[in-house]
Amino acid sequence: MADRKITDLTALTTPASADVLPIVDVSEAAAADKNKKITVGELFKGVPDGTAAAPAIAFESDDGNGIFLSTTDTVGIATNGSSRMTVSTTAVTSTLPVIVPDGTAAAPSVAFTGSGTDTGFYSAAANTLAASTGGTNALYIDSSQRVGIGATSLGTVFEKLYVAGRGRFQESPSSGAIAIIGADATAAYFDTGTYGGVQPIAFRLNGTEKARIDSSGRLGLGTSSPSNTLHVVDSSSQYQGTVRLGGGSGSSGYYATIEQDALASGKLSINSVAASGSAHGIQLQVDGTSALAINSSGNVGIGKTSLNSTFEIYHDTVPYIFLQNSTSGTSASDGFSILLSGSDAYINNRENGAMLFYNNGSERFRCDSSGRLLVGTSSSSATATAIFQSNSAGTDPGVVYISSDATTPADGVAIGILRFSAANHSTATQIETQRDGGTWTAGSSQPSRLVFSTTPDSGSSPTERMRLSQDGTIRQFSSSTTLGAAFASSEAAGTTTALLSGRRSATSTISGNEVFKVWTNGDVANTNDVYGAISDIKLKENIVDAESQWDDFKAVRFRKYNFKEETGHETHTQLGVIAQELELVSPGLVTETPDLDEDGNDLGTTTKSVKYSILIKKALVALQEAMERIETLEQRLSDAGIA
Repeated sequence: MADRKITDLTALTTPASADVLPIVDVSEAAAADKNKKITVGELFKGVPDGTAAAPAIAFESDDGNGIFLSTTDTVGIATNGSSRMTVSTTAVTSTLPVIVPDGTAAAPSVAFTGSGTDTGFYSAAANTLAASTGGTNALYIDSSQRVGIGATSLGTVFEKLYVAGRGRFQESPSSGAIAIIGADATAAYFDTGTYGGVQPIAFRLNGTEKARIDSSGRLGLGTSSPSNTLHVVDSSSQYQGTVRLGGGSGSSGYYATIEQDALASGKLSINSVAASGSAHGIQLQVDGTSALAINSSGNVGIGKTSLNSTFEIYHDTVPYIFLQNSTSGTSASDGFSILLSGSDAYINNRENGAMLFYNNGSERFRCDSSGRLLVGTSSSSATATAIFQSNSAGTDPGVVYISSDATTPADGVAIGILRFSAANHSTATQIETQRDGGTWTAGSSQPSRLVFSTTPDSGSSPTERMRLSQDGTIRQFSSSTTLGAAFASSEAAGTTTALLSGRRSATSTISGNEVFKVWTNGDVANTNDVYGAISDIKLKENIVDAESQWDDFKAVRFRKYNFKEETGHETHTQLGVIAQELELVSPGLVTETPDLDEDGNDLGTTTKSVKYSILIKKALVALQEAMERIETLEQRLSDAGIA
């Protein structure tokens, strides 16, 4: 080979990996023989890794294009100095689009080794993408982004998805609910499979369920647990579920709604609407005849449709309204009824109970089971025909008006009378209001008097016993032979309760300045110190002479004073004692009483009084002692010749 040029050698057209090539080993420069040999297979094992910018195997005219080792077990292809594709043990990765032939359903351009060359992806026409299995089209996407499953010609289909046959949706082939959408020659249908039992159908909007048909065929709108054939719920609205019937809208047509009002404690509303605003109503019919009618004004009629008022009931003989419950029973003689028989109207509680009448949410009066009229109260143990009690929650009194129909009653004419009698209705006692002279002007001048009359023993009609005139004068007449008037108290003797009190300068029955008072122990207190005492010996016992009062009376301080102007008493100068000072000498002569307001409430203070009558008697006893002493002194002076 040394005497021949390489260009003179014959070309080897089918080299094998075992063929030998001559090579010079430059690493053995000192060796006598640098010529070596290498097989073709071993020659390419020593190629450098290279890079995308400098491939290990490149082309003479453009060394930026070639093959290089990207990483371990990964070969790369570079063009223009950049990596375009890599092949590893797991994947082929390209940075450029991969362009393949269009292919066909029988020979797709992208196929799979495990499925043969007739399963893969191809393009049936410009701007289309299809997939085939076993040489038959399975999926087709056209240039309008319409998807066909089992069909390649979508024709006039406007929908984005066309399925030739039925569509099945399931979480996995062996678990989860099954949904089937399909159509046959007569109908389209949406069905569920029976895997694991009959499955419901749910409809969602924006991820939230809006409707459901459960396994029993019940339709729920707004609820996932329908309890009836149709169950409508809308918790986001005041009207929690509305059903609309009819196509009226805008300014024409009619429609009706059925809805539940959540703000009105679940009120159910049935609403008939005229879009044009014209009159209309609602009727419930039985066998073609109106049983219940509601007209456009909201008037309700039972048994009639021509309505003149809010609620009407018609029956050609006796219209009845019956109210019954589990307590009353359900027979014709039970419960509560309102009826019209001929010209007579009846309101009847057929039970052993009360009839109650309410106003503004509160009971105002009732007729109880005993036939008593109770006004302002719901119960009473009193034996009475009627009871009138204030119907106010406060302290207002019960008020009963008895009025005359005369606008200007004549003097002495009765305005109102309360009469009391036995079952024969013959008056035994009466209280009568009469005009009492003067000038009568309704609302501004109404002079009147009260006349109280009773019937005496063996009498047949009442006799006037007391008269309270317009000016407050009381006149009392008694036919008794023993007593005309009496005042009594249940209290024991003392100065806490007054039997009688007198006031002057008064403008009402509770005003004025108190000037006179009689206590239950017989003491009398007044503002002028003028009074007397009962002193008949026939009323007395244990009579003895009084002991000396000299020292007691000598210690009494007599003062001049006047009442304060704000007391309302006379303010002239008076002579007397001060209770607090006298109390230090003779406490038995001083009494103390609580101060009360006009309503009898204790004010927390007290007022002291002096038993002047006793004080005067002590003074008289002391005077008698002084007179005896004076007489004795005079006699001594006379006996001594001094007088």
